[in-house]
Amino acid sequence: EFGFDYTDKGRLVGHIVLGTLWLNQRAQQIAAARGTPFRADVLMALEHIVLSHHGEPEFGAAVTPRTPEAILVNMIDNLDAKTQMALDAVASPTEEGNWTDFHRAFGSKLYRPSISAGGAE
Repeated sequence: EFGFDYTDKGRLVGHIVLGTLWLNQRAQQIAAARGTPFRADVLMALEHIVLSHHGEPEFGAAVTPRTPEAILVNMIDNLDAKTQMALDAVASPTEEGNWTDFHRAFGSKLYRPSISAGGAE
């Protein structure tokens, strides 16, 4: 299992808020180390990526993605979540043989072929 558990702070505050706070702290540290202010436009773009990476408010996003970079990160996050759902579904035992139970997120059952380590047939 590659999963992880949230800390108490993560559960109470949320990873989107914590990520935004962390980003601002790092920007301040970088500015202090360089002796020059962190570019406000760059920080705003990075904050937007963090705040919008879940895509829609009903999925936890503070705002919808509104830059190409934010859209890309949202799509990658969505792909990661759906890939994990598919892997979990095909790993779950069913009485359907090579098919999973119906999965609402995909609108169908998923095919689970029996692929052996042997050579081609």
